[in-house]
Amino acid sequence: MNREGHNIKYSIAPDVVIVGAGLGGISALYHLRKLGLSCLIVEKGDDIGGVWYWNCYPGARTDSGVPSYEINIPECWKTWKWDKLFPVYDDMRRYLDHCDEKINIRKDVLFGKTVVRAQFDEVVGRWAVDLNDGETLASKYLVLAVGPTSQRNDGLDKTLEPFRGKVYHPCNWPHHEVNPECQDVAIIGNGPSAIQIAQTWASRAKSLALYQKSYNTALPLPSCPSEGINHECPDHRREELFESRKQTPSGLAVWAPKHKGTFEVSDKERANTYEANYNNGVCFWLCAFNDMTLSKEANRMAYDFWVRRTRDRISNPRKRDILAPLEPHFNIGSKRPALNTGYYEAMDRDNVDIVDVSTVPISTAVADGIITKDGTHRHHDIIIPAIGFKPMADSLVSLGLTDVHGTPFKNLCEGGLQTFLGIMHTGLPNLFMINGPQTPGERCNVPTCIDVQCAWIRHIIQRMEKENLETIRPTSQSAESWSNEVYNAFNMDYYTASSRWANGGKPGFYAGGMAKYAQALDDGLAAWDNFEVTKGASRGV
Repeated sequence: MNREGHNIKYSIAPDVVIVGAGLGGISALYHLRKLGLSCLIVEKGDDIGGVWYWNCYPGARTDSGVPSYEINIPECWKTWKWDKLFPVYDDMRRYLDHCDEKINIRKDVLFGKTVVRAQFDEVVGRWAVDLNDGETLASKYLVLAVGPTSQRNDGLDKTLEPFRGKVYHPCNWPHHEVNPECQDVAIIGNGPSAIQIAQTWASRAKSLALYQKSYNTALPLPSCPSEGINHECPDHRREELFESRKQTPSGLAVWAPKHKGTFEVSDKERANTYEANYNNGVCFWLCAFNDMTLSKEANRMAYDFWVRRTRDRISNPRKRDILAPLEPHFNIGSKRPALNTGYYEAMDRDNVDIVDVSTVPISTAVADGIITKDGTHRHHDIIIPAIGFKPMADSLVSLGLTDVHGTPFKNLCEGGLQTFLGIMHTGLPNLFMINGPQTPGERCNVPTCIDVQCAWIRHIIQRMEKENLETIRPTSQSAESWSNEVYNAFNMDYYTASSRWANGGKPGFYAGGMAKYAQALDDGLAAWDNFEVTKGASRGV
């Protein structure tokens, strides 16, 4: 079915419409321009960067080191040097400006626009993409690079309505300085953004209350002197590092897991291995031993080390038991740990309170603060709800996607997502998703996922153009096969305690790791019978 009468006035008709100008959208733009295709990005923000435009909250920085946290665009990385191993927000902004200087990103971006509806018209062989200002774009290909962090969790909005102070969301932080001095601050949540804000503001605020439902197995942020980042690295070595990311489960350069199990070594070697990896950030749970996600005993052993080292950093007994309980509530690593710079010492301060909302939930907000179920009224001038994001599928639903018959994407997903490799979805011709559901993105280094997916999309479209194909979509069999692979790779016993990952028994991400995913992408390109295609006119690419 096509849109009524086909009498649609298209404002702009590029070959490719890309939704989102974050790292994924930028990478897609780079790759598809190389095919000679005209591309246009639709971006709801006022500048490029995606998460690195919106998340300008205090303390924001990457939790993957460079060069792992970098998209593989030679024109950019060959002329750029980092001065921190883990770049902060301002570093990322300078990096993005540098990328724009080298490959001219902004000239092909419509800023301040959102997609409200998108449907593929089979008669004209184009996506009709409606924008919030009434414009309609037409394109042969539609690439969705909205990412997993574009729709914030709004579950506390109604609860906080009575509050008359300031409410700041980490993913929509104002682009001006917010001063916490002489302010009573509340942070709700204990994920990476909450931790980064808390450790930055604890010494500046008059008081800070952290409302925590679950502890975070936060690890120390690795340190590296600036000269360790800025050393000359030959281009071939840099290319090897980029390539190595695809060969590790985590998608991090060189950081491969050990080949030994927790109990295959002596007590002394085990302790030394934990200690050596503890100060290397996520390497503690990615690289120490190969059985942390497979063995409950191995996982508990790692937790016991983490909890001992962490409790040593907290002098207040009550805070110690809330922030680092002796008995684990979930498997270490089943929730992505934050990287911290003095977080536990900051939480140990006298002006900081920890509220365990798993035992004393928030009852309501009032004009000047929050009241918990036990009747305690805490005064706040600023409240920061750092409670994460909606599932990735919700971000896609918000775009008003419909299949060729006009069926909304939400209805298509009622029986579960039907993606092929997390990049394409049944019923949606010529549509590609970057870092979407059923990919390893939520548990892997994001730029690695972006690089391998954009390269894959480029190969698919290049072959389509050369073979005069008008449309492509995955078969129901290939989508079902990938869904089974996603389910089989997901260790429900390991992730059960983390509802975000378990998703009601339907895994939202691929847990097999980057190396296996990269191989699946290669296999998907080799088997063209994974797709339904229709012939069209040549474009000569």
